[in-house]
Amino acid sequence: MRQLRLTIKTRLILAALYEARDRQLYGYEITKLTGIPAAQVYPVLERLSKAGAIQREWEQPGSGRPPRRYIALNPSHYDMAIKASEGIARWGDLVNGAAA
Repeated sequence: MRQLRLTIKTRLILAALYEARDRQLYGYEITKLTGIPAAQVYPVLERLSKAGAIQREWEQPGSGRPPRRYIALNPSHYDMAIKASEGIARWGDLVNGAAA
């Protein structure tokens, strides 16, 4: 397993995956939840996959559209995602002037 750099984008994606931990998301949903463009989301997802933080699986064909690749946070990485989310909350407080 690789060491994972927790950039702001990585933290946002981990937070979205943790919030949706009871279901799987697909890439487009993650772009909408985080506001991060697809061209930047997919490289982060690749790094998360190589680090073992996420599981990915293809949707079964037959829905009349191209199959989606569903993504879920590995339960073993919940703690990391919680810490990453806390970092985002603190960063948001700083940006919005709530921190002293």
